[in-house]
Amino acid sequence: MTQTGEFHMNRSVAYVFMAVAAGLLAFSCTSARAKPSVTERCKKGDATSCVLAGRMYRDGQTGQPNFQKALTFFDRGCSLGNIRGCYGAATLASDVSGLNSPETARAYYGRVLRLARPRCKGGDDRACEFLGYLYHTGRAGLPRDHARANRLLDRACTAGSASACWTLWSYLATGLGGTKDMAKAAAYLNRAITLLISECSAGKMASCYDLAMLRYYRGPRPRGRRHWQNTNPQAVPFLEKACNGGYFPACRPLGSIYEKGLSASGVHQYEKAARAYRLGCRGGDFGACLRLGLLYENGRGVPKDRRKALSLYDRACHKGSVKQACSAAELLRAIMK
Repeated sequence: MTQTGEFHMNRSVAYVFMAVAAGLLAFSCTSARAKPSVTERCKKGDATSCVLAGRMYRDGQTGQPNFQKALTFFDRGCSLGNIRGCYGAATLASDVSGLNSPETARAYYGRVLRLARPRCKGGDDRACEFLGYLYHTGRAGLPRDHARANRLLDRACTAGSASACWTLWSYLATGLGGTKDMAKAAAYLNRAITLLISECSAGKMASCYDLAMLRYYRGPRPRGRRHWQNTNPQAVPFLEKACNGGYFPACRPLGSIYEKGLSASGVHQYEKAARAYRLGCRGGDFGACLRLGLLYENGRGVPKDRRKALSLYDRACHKGSVKQACSAAELLRAIMK
């Protein structure tokens, strides 16, 4: 989805956001090591973690996007009965070059319909969200019906689905589906923020991360690589909670904020950056391994150690296929000869 014009939260939502942010600052930064990663939890049968892992690999939150791995995790979540897993697999199978398979995509969309329709009719309002997506795109044999799609998404948003609110914000802000209404879009944005604040406070780390994303952006649902140059310092506590709580994709952007001096202090905090990158690297974000290696190579926030830097570059290059890490390793080897 493309980014559009800027929205502003109403004051009450902003005040709640700041209050919660203040409370999160006390969250312990030593707990992350004891937290299993989402990939580990997925392997143990946690369908929600499978979806989160799929999202990580799809959006390149571990270094480079890996759509094949993303599909594997989404498929496992789908097989465990998670509608989001089926929908994530369907979109990859229909949209991504190399994975594009109309038959496979139809099969996944069909599974979305078979899971969502009876649940929605049975009163599971959140399941209605996925019926809304199918009506919006005309998938799984359903007619394209934007008005019906928006009604279903509104039902899911009202029931507490932040993603449904976020999607309606996107549709109404861009006029996708033929209706553009900035006032309604802003209301859905505020609803999404309120829901994410609640979920983050309850310990849902992915929601803390999404909340941080929403504070950086004022356009519809950001996906893929993020840019942190215009960060809002109020978002930092939410990234800290997500990173320290085991949602490791939050660690690299957090480290970048500290490294570039974009936090509230306005100064470069290399030690904090190194700690965040280290957590991200241990959690499987190979882009974080690259950033940590650069700190070791230059002695910023950590003792200067070229061998340690080279080891981190090699890990990011060979395990994560991070091209910049491969180049950095080659250059450093030439210097060390």
